[in-house]
Amino acid sequence: MTGVVEKIEGVEACIQRCEKRLDDIERSLRLAELSDQERGDLESEEKILQKELDCHKKDLRSLRKENFKSMFISVCILLVGYGIYQMFWS
Repeated sequence: MTGVVEKIEGVEACIQRCEKRLDDIERSLRLAELSDQERGDLESEEKILQKELDCHKKDLRSLRKENFKSMFISVCILLVGYGIYQMFWS
């Protein structure tokens, strides 16, 4: 079973790969002398990667929200346990 943190790390790695490829594409579009076909192919790939990047960022936001909820519940349980300890053993 994969934990939330591992999922977050995986999505962050995908985001980094997409951003690197987008940078490479943008650099090629600006600097390289490309045929119309090559330019069109790169622009199509750029659009696809941008959509994929947006999807990954949305997933990352939801995973971080889920991670925050888990952390909040853990802290609440810890505080309840501490309160019970203080009531009965102090």
